[in-house]
Amino acid sequence: MTGEYTLFYHITQRLHFFPSKIPQELLDSPEINKAVLQIEESAYSDAQLWGYDEFWDAVRVEKTLVSDAERKGMEKGMAKGIEKGIEKGIAQGMEKGIAQGMEKGIAQGMEKGIAQGQSNERKETARRMKNDGIPPETIAKYTQLSIEEIEKL
Repeated sequence: MTGEYTLFYHITQRLHFFPSKIPQELLDSPEINKAVLQIEESAYSDAQLWGYDEFWDAVRVEKTLVSDAERKGMEKGMAKGIEKGIEKGIAQGMEKGIAQGMEKGIAQGMEKGIAQGQSNERKETARRMKNDGIPPETIAKYTQLSIEEIEKL
């Protein structure tokens, strides 16, 4: 026995165990508090002990139910959060994809437009050269057009 427990034992013997008469500084000790609880429980009748056990069983069951409910709620919340996160990620990905696609489309369109404009300019130059009587071989040399293309002009 520890010194506090021994002291508690002697005090309870002299006070004929009236917990209300035990000084608070003794009750602040976890060992003394546990001993008081054990002494109080040992003084219970069978019916009181049965009720005491039922009370703590109910507390344990309620604690388990609350814990299970919290766990299930957490799982549902996580699933919903993941679902919303995926939806948001898809939406953001689509926005970025559309923006990048538009940029590439514009760039490709501009490249094709420039190439088409250059091709049209070469054909126009070749047409004027042909109208001025310049031989197709010379026109092909300066415009990079084939002789067949020049003859079709």
